[in-house]
Amino acid sequence: MKLLIACIAVVTLAAEVELQKSYRQRRKNSVVKAFSDADIVPEVIATAPEQFLGAWYGENEINLGTDMFAGDGIELPTLEYDVEPGCFYTFMIFDKDVPCAKNPSWRSYLMGMWVNVVDMDLESSCEIATYVAPSPIPGTGPHTYIMLLYKQAEEIDATDENLTCLQNDRLMFCVEDFAANYSLCDPVAGNFYTSVFPMDGPNSKVA
Repeated sequence: MKLLIACIAVVTLAAEVELQKSYRQRRKNSVVKAFSDADIVPEVIATAPEQFLGAWYGENEINLGTDMFAGDGIELPTLEYDVEPGCFYTFMIFDKDVPCAKNPSWRSYLMGMWVNVVDMDLESSCEIATYVAPSPIPGTGPHTYIMLLYKQAEEIDATDENLTCLQNDRLMFCVEDFAANYSLCDPVAGNFYTSVFPMDGPNSKVA
């Protein structure tokens, strides 16, 4: 009887493991597809993150293209991701549609950045660029706000002048250049949402 119970437990555990693998694969496929469908890849980054970055603004969950009222994004988002113990991460959020999606000549606007993130706790991380809430300009249509998480090879010197200047030099921020400068590989996780100025309807004129 004990042997039978042990066999059943092993089979059940194996089935749960397979289900988890299947779920992770489906989630990976959905993240990659969503980033491609939204033209984030290849317009902003060359390779989509494979994993989903959990993100909430209060009770508002962000899920790969959620349409959110800009006023709900005043506070810092809450993040969730299974980090590797002992590793540092870089988290950034930015608006890719500056001044608008049809003419993003000032792409991108850095809304916030943190380096040396541990356990997804932004409050205790090194804040490089103070968080700025989403603020789509009237008449510019929908904006896409992107959240990316990078795994660092080592701890980053937060006093580096090339980093500290980002507090003020936020416009025309190039994600790929930043990643290359700090030896960051492809983003490990990501998410994004859209927001539009409340008075911009479907028939509004976009600059």
